[in-house]
Amino acid sequence: MPKATPTKEEPTEAPDAVAVEEEVPVEPELDVFVPPDEIELASNGKKIPFPKLKWQLQAKILQTFGELVRDVPEFKKLDFMKLQPTDFLPIMQDILMIVPGYVDRLLGLAYPSLTDKDLADLETADVADLLIPLFYAEGADLLTLMGKVSGRMSTP
Repeated sequence: MPKATPTKEEPTEAPDAVAVEEEVPVEPELDVFVPPDEIELASNGKKIPFPKLKWQLQAKILQTFGELVRDVPEFKKLDFMKLQPTDFLPIMQDILMIVPGYVDRLLGLAYPSLTDKDLADLETADVADLLIPLFYAEGADLLTLMGKVSGRMSTP
């Protein structure tokens, strides 16, 4: 029988591993608003198509919103990026007296498929479901436009 050649003795323990902590830069989270194709009304389940925000419609919506802010100056004090329901309490009387006319106007501009009966039957949740994505879409478009303009303009 041939003799077995001796093998090199292998270590029985693994070498100690050294942990190296690396700081990985954390990118800020990016929130992106994607408008819905349609909005389902909570009150009756009717589906309303989300408007295509063309520049003329956007101009009318912004004009209406500007008039609303002019008529309820306390709106200027609100931080709409960190809005809480309690922020409206100090201006509730103005909101209840002035805002409904503007809400009807905004809904009529943005959602022409809503009939007068639909508008009359809307619940508060429906109004919020219709207007909140509209304002987010408007804001996103304005921020995009400002970014494009500022990127094209040279700064002194």
